[in-house]
Parts: sequence; structure tokens; C-alpha cells
Amino acid sequence: VEVNRPIWWAVYGVLVALGHYFSYFASVAVVMQVGWAVWRCRERVWRGLVVSGLVAGLLYLPWVPALPGLAGRNPQQWIVRPPVAGWEVIPYGVSILVSQTYGGYLPGTVTYHMDPVVVGPSVPALLPFVVAAGVAVCARGRKPESLAMGMWIGGLLLVVVTSALVGRKVAYARNLLFLQPLAAVTVAAGVAEIGGRLKGAWGRIVMGSLCCGMLAGATIGLQNLQAGRPEFDAYRLDLAAKYLNERVDQQDVVLYVPAGIEYGLQYYLKEGIRTVGLEVPVGSWNEREMGSAAARLRPYLREGGDVWVVAGFPPRWIGLTVAVLRQLEQWNYRRIEAREFLGVQVFRYTRAE
Repeated sequence: VEVNRPIWWAVYGVLVALGHYFSYFASVAVVMQVGWAVWRCRERVWRGLVVSGLVAGLLYLPWVPALPGLAGRNPQQWIVRPPVAGWEVIPYGVSILVSQTYGGYLPGTVTYHMDPVVVGPSVPALLPFVVAAGVAVCARGRKPESLAMGMWIGGLLLVVVTSALVGRKVAYARNLLFLQPLAAVTVAAGVAEIGGRLKGAWGRIVMGSLCCGMLAGATIGLQNLQAGRPEFDAYRLDLAAKYLNERVDQQDVVLYVPAGIEYGLQYYLKEGIRTVGLEVPVGSWNEREMGSAAARLRPYLREGGDVWVVAGFPPRWIGLTVAVLRQLEQWNYRRIEAREFLGVQVFRYTRAE
């Protein structure tokens, strides 16, 4: 920005393209970088931004034809987005902040930072990070070091506010892990600022307290993560398979909704269990076509046997699961069991008398 030569803007364009090859969410950082450049230099950067944009676009163009196929193979990344409404945006933002700082895994929480349960236990552990980051932001102003802080804090706010406006999570916490180094820079700058302003014993006490608070949450979380406790390990396919292995009879059938979850479950499921995967193209996930797809399951059901539906997404996220369960009820099946194994749902249906 200070040099403002076309060659350096072209180099920046190359880096922007590489960043998007590594992460589809690199735009979160790029938006903040562009905003910072415009804020500092006003009209002097527009020509450079055009140069970098053209370079980045041309270098990324070869990957564009592959994007539709990726969306079909990984719908959760692209299309299936959990809803965020009202107050839910607060725990959503906290869950992202947790993954950016001490990592989580405190008592009373679970992995993947399931939003509704992450807020209360996380507030004490987040407090020293928030204090240090707040001091850093207040002290840095328009200095060049403010870029790292703006990229981190601005990036998180961009994601949370956008999610609140569209009513859906635009990114998961794991999608933004590339911002963690910026979080470290921001927090460290805040601690250093406190040490520089508070001289003598008070400065050492405050700095020591903040550092001990940060290490305490991270240490407890690391110990819990390594302890092997099931509540700190999401998507327990092993527990779901154990549950099925103990209950599924030879005449039963297991339905995977959507198809694909069986790739992980098959490592734990015993042989001899009859399974069927329902695969529907992502572009056909509307109520009419999902109902039609569910109706195709009829030939795979056995007379007298129970039907076990294993869903990889909560029913409220994906109408495909709802369509399958509704179709079973129309075929005179009734639900007798429903279990969840930290992200994996198992429904048992039996034929009504």
C-alpha cells in the first residue's frame, strides 16, 4: 500500500488466488485487507486493487468449472446451512471465538462447539482473551500493526453479522481457522500494551493474570480432549454402530440419509446387516423431488422387519430426512425409538399392527 507499485499489486493478486485455492473462505481476510487499504490510502489504491483483482481472477479461473461438482459431493460445505435466528447469533459468534482462542472442550461443552451449550462455560475462559484484544484495538489506531487485528476481529464480525442477516450460518468455526495466527498477534499485542502502560508490580500482576487465564482454559481443554470422553468427540459413528449392532435383526434394513454416511459407519457395523443409501442430487433437494426419492425405497423394505434410518444431518437442516420419515409413516410404519450420537441420528420404525 505504501509503495503502491503495480508489480506489488500483481504479487498481491497472486497471493489472493493462492489463498482461495487453500480455503474457499479466504475472502473473509481479503475483504478486511481491502477495507484496511482503502481506509489508510483512500483513492491511491483503486488502480492497484483493479490490478490485483484481475490477476487473482485469471489465476483462479481454471478452478471455477470444478465448483459445481464439489458442491454436490460436499453439500454441508456449500448448501446445507444450519439456521441462525434471533439470539442464536450470540452463541454462534461465541463458538467461533472459542475455536480462535483457547480451543474449547471445557466441562459442560462438546466438540464442534455445539452453539446452545458453549456460551456459559466458555465466558470465563474467553474473558482474558477479550480483554487483551480490546486493549490492543484501543491502542493501535491507524498504525500498520492494526491490519492483523482488523483482519481477525473484522473477519469474525463479517461472518457473524452476515449470518444474522441471511438467517443461516455462512461459515463454521473450522472454516475460519486460518485466522488463528491473527488472533495470536492481537492478543499478544494487547498483553504487551498492558505491560508497557502499567509499570512495576501492577503491570506484572495484570500480565501474569491474563496469561495464566489463557493457559488455564487451553490446558483444561487439552486434557479433556485427550481423555477419550465421548462428550468431547462429535459424530460418534462408533457409538451409533454399536447401538445398531446390538439391535438390528436379519430381517431389518438400515437406511442411510443421505447416502455417504455409510462410508464411515461401515468400519464399525457388523457384517450381515442389510443397508440402503438414499442418494439425491443436491440440486433436487426440494420437497417434491425428495418425496419422490423417498418413495423409491419401498422395494428395499422387508415384510415384518424394522427400518432403521441413520441421518447425517438433523432433520430440521435437511428436508430429505423429513421426507423419508414421512414416507415411512405413510407406509404404515410408526417410530418407536430415536437416538442421537453427537450429530448422528438413528430412528427406528416398525410396521404398525
